[in-house]
Amino acid sequence: CYPMFEADIREGRLTHEGALELMQAFIIKCAELMWMSSELGAKYFAGYQPFINLTVGGQKRSGGDACNDLTYLIMDAVRFVKVYQP
Repeated sequence: CYPMFEADIREGRLTHEGALELMQAFIIKCAELMWMSSELGAKYFAGYQPFINLTVGGQKRSGGDACNDLTYLIMDAVRFVKVYQP
């Protein structure tokens, strides 16, 4: 995803603020999903969680940090909308 994000920012098709808003909307939509679960299952899993996870950051093959602008944008979006998943 990062190469496309980077190209859209560089070529002016997307602003950082626009990308942040899109990511926030995506995270909210993910949080709206609700799997049908029994009452016992809901108690065990602390509610009706959709179990959607995002992996950000990481490490390059060389051992260096693989974080980029999109990594931080996703973390900012999650921090802003304050949902428990993703």
